[in-house]
Formats: sequence, C-alpha cells, structure tokens
Amino acid sequence: MSRMKSTSESLRRRGMYGFEDIASLKERSRGELEAALKSGSAPERSAAVRLLAADAAGDSSLALRLAGMLKTEKALYTRLEICRTLEKCGAETARLLIPLAGTTGRGRYGEHREKVSLKKTYPLPGDIIARILGKMNPDALPVITEAICEGSGPALPELLDAAGFMVFHNKELATPENAEKIYAVLEKCRENLNVFRRAVRCLSAFPSAKTLEILTCIKNQHPEAGIRAEAARSETFVAARIKSRGKQAL
Repeated sequence: MSRMKSTSESLRRRGMYGFEDIASLKERSRGELEAALKSGSAPERSAAVRLLAADAAGDSSLALRLAGMLKTEKALYTRLEICRTLEKCGAETARLLIPLAGTTGRGRYGEHREKVSLKKTYPLPGDIIARILGKMNPDALPVITEAICEGSGPALPELLDAAGFMVFHNKELATPENAEKIYAVLEKCRENLNVFRRAVRCLSAFPSAKTLEILTCIKNQHPEAGIRAEAARSETFVAARIKSRGKQAL
C-alpha cells in the first residue's frame, strides 16, 4: 500500500490529474481556469489545460499562451496535456506556433552530426513545437510549407521535421507541388548541413521517381557520411512506397 501511495504521489508531482482535480475546477469561469494555469499544483495546471482545450481550439491567443508555457513547465503530464490540446488546433494557431519552433525540446539547431534513426517510420520531431505541428490537422501543412519556403534560422530544420512527419502519416499530402518546395530547400541550403539533412529526411515522405533520383545522387556523391546515410535511409522508404503503390495498381 505504501508503494502504491508513493507511485501515486510521484505521478501527481509530474502533473497527473484525476477526477477530483477536474471536478474542483469544472464550474470555474474561463478567467479562473486561466489563473489556475499558474497554480503551484501541477495536477491543477494539467486539469486547467484540459478544461480550456475547447476554448483553445477557437482562440489562437489562448493557444499561444499554452505554447508559451512549454518553455518553463517542468511537469511531464502537464506538458503532454498542453501538447494534446495544441495538436487539435487549426491552421491559424499553427501560424502563431511556427516562430516558436526551435526554441523548445532538444536544442539541435546548428548540429548536423545526428545518428540516422533506426525507426521503421518517420522519427518523431525532437523539438516540441515541431512535434505539435506535425500532428496537427493536415490543413495546417500549407502554413508550414509557406514558412519553410520563406524561412531561415532555428525554425527551418524543425519545420522540415514537422512537414515530413505530417506528410509521411497523411499520404494524400505527398503531392508534386509539396515535394518541389522541399527540393527548393535542398538547392538553397546546400551549405547548411543541418537544414540540408532535415530536407533529405523530409523527402522520405515524398515517393516519386524524381525524389528517388535526387536521393540516390546525394547518397552516392555527398562528401558528408552522415548526409549519405540519411539519403540512403530516405531512399529505402521512397523505393518501398513506390513499389507498394505499383503493386496496389495491379
């Protein structure tokens, strides 16, 4: 019993909320719920986020405030609740979140010496904002690709991860028009190895003969071993999807 109590207390310190937390806040006004976001109790903060989720879906300013909490919030389950809430928001919220990409999660900007992922699917973005963007409704993709085409700085590699993740899991988004935007990044950012590598990874979500040709060329000719390995991994995904698509057409 003591061990169970200890586990329960540990979960609550990390922001896990229960029925009683929701019940204590359920009748509060929106203003009171927003005030509870600053509560010293992590479960109360989590419950407040949960109860504000419906409002955040239609109020970009509230969504942006929740996103801002990710910079300082330490409780795991509170952070997860914020992420789940923001993932359900729309394109306008995505537009507000984009400038925050590269400012949360693993600080990887400027680093390109990453190990190639061993996952059998598109790797989950390390940046928290990129992860949220990648899981949003597909109608947010035009906002993300617009920012990719115009972008630079710490947001760009993370937005490429977000776009790749979204397209990989929503095959209807793998259009030639969207692929061309990623090809353009490869041309524009050849000297920025971090961005270039993320673009190579992103192309794994765009199965086409042109993508396959580009990846094969990079795999065979790029001077950086890490880039070549990333291209080889993307090439494998693209070739498999093209093969699968051909079989389905028979």
